[in-house]
Amino acid sequence: MVIQSNLFSKGHPLKAEAGLSDLLERHKRGVLSKIKNISDLDQMTDSFLEHLVKESLVEPITIQFDKITKKLRTDELDSSMIPQNSMAGRMLRSGRFDGSELLGQMGSQKQVARLSIPFTGDPTLLQYAPNPCGLTFPQGEVSGNTIQFDVILWGSSPDDDQRVKDDVQRNRELLASCAAGVNKQVKEFNEALPTQVKAAFATKLDELTKQHSIFDALGIPEEPELPALPNSQTHPQPKKGKARAVQIIQIVEKMYVQQLNQTNNNIGDVNNAIQSD
Repeated sequence: MVIQSNLFSKGHPLKAEAGLSDLLERHKRGVLSKIKNISDLDQMTDSFLEHLVKESLVEPITIQFDKITKKLRTDELDSSMIPQNSMAGRMLRSGRFDGSELLGQMGSQKQVARLSIPFTGDPTLLQYAPNPCGLTFPQGEVSGNTIQFDVILWGSSPDDDQRVKDDVQRNRELLASCAAGVNKQVKEFNEALPTQVKAAFATKLDELTKQHSIFDALGIPEEPELPALPNSQTHPQPKKGKARAVQIIQIVEKMYVQQLNQTNNNIGDVNNAIQSD
């Protein structure tokens, strides 16, 4: 089957459906809900905080155009796939010929090249249209960690050869443009998120430290921390109770700075290696 689906088309501003902004908003609500459901200060270990920070940031799309590969096959085609700007396409639009006649002349079996491009990042982002965006979407579908799309080799004339090159280049440019637009929104979302997460932690920590204050008023101290063993290679254990609460906001802030730097460095330029074949 020839791939005829599109990427980066869901939630277009002209469509009455949820878009990328809605997806990111739902993701943020999920993160804030996890913080709200924390029931104990001691639950917030360093590993817990590191996992939450990492999972809260949306990983942008990086398309590795320089690693594109091809695989040729023979496939059965129908008239809907005849290129609009080809001689057969013009004959079909004239109304004087039907698709079966044209495919009979051209042969309904054609060579089809499936092109595969590796990518990294959240594959869900490949479904959604950036805002703003045009009305032309890149062809393709996601298969594992690759984007795949098909190009039909209609004939062997110089015009047919050029059409294949143009189709490949056009689709690569559309993929790059849409990915850049989506990544811009994701970057803005990721950079705004830490402030909201820290505010949620502050509210939760205030709630939990008040619980400790009840026992402080009764003169009941924290359970003593275990001393580190001599010459121990393990990292110092995090503080507990109220002492732990003082550390948490600073730890979360530091983790976000590190994770955002890493995420932004991983984006790179999605337009790299776009060149004519």
